[in-house]
Amino acid sequence: MNRQEFIRELRKFMSGQFSVSEIQETVDYYEDYIDMQMKKGRTEEEILSELGDPRLLTKSMRAAGKGRSSHEGKLGTGQRTAQSAKETYREYGNNDDMQMNGKVIHVPCLVSLIIVVLIMLVIGTLIGAVVGLALRVVLYLLPVLLVVGGLYWLYRNFIKK
Repeated sequence: MNRQEFIRELRKFMSGQFSVSEIQETVDYYEDYIDMQMKKGRTEEEILSELGDPRLLTKSMRAAGKGRSSHEGKLGTGQRTAQSAKETYREYGNNDDMQMNGKVIHVPCLVSLIIVVLIMLVIGTLIGAVVGLALRVVLYLLPVLLVVGGLYWLYRNFIKK
């Protein structure tokens, strides 16, 4: 994909979900970003690879609350700036994403999932250990309880009368 294709696809995926001014501001931001990076000596291919799929960029901006439905009634359409597009890129750009088999996985979400699973394993292990200990105590005390209970029953029914 080259620069023109990237911009064309970005416009295509943003249309209908963003106002015309939001689309233009976002396109201007990405064109400026690509120009700036190329001046630093990077190739167009490297830059576009880092930016990722325009469809995913659009989804990320929508997830961040950008677009028509989120701005109407709050700020009004067209009040989003290139700075907020820059923040969206910083928050949802390729920095925090991994690609596996063509699918993008958000790393913080994956890390959160791993942490939750580990906590569940630790809690499950602790509960299992407590229940196991309680069952062992009951199994060791059961013969004693049966003997004591039997003696009490004998005392109550035969000796006390």
